[in-house]
Amino acid sequence: ITSTDDGDVVVGYVLKNKKIKCRQQRCAFKTFGRQAEFERHYKNFHAAQKQQFWCHIISCNHAQAKGGDPFPRKDKLIKHVREAH
Repeated sequence: ITSTDDGDVVVGYVLKNKKIKCRQQRCAFKTFGRQAEFERHYKNFHAAQKQQFWCHIISCNHAQAKGGDPFPRKDKLIKHVREAH
């Protein structure tokens, strides 16, 4: 599996059992069953610019206005809004 952001650079390997393995040393034991899961992992942990999703409730600890912590994935933000607000 290659990354087109940096040209043709190998970012993962497909194993015999069809699982995808991250090539980064700190992810030595991580494997992914689907390419979409691996791509999400790569974007969230290894990409130069990581996406950030902020809560829209200004008083929330995950609001940008409060200087809180953003969520790395949109689905995590949606779950937070559903359960916390």
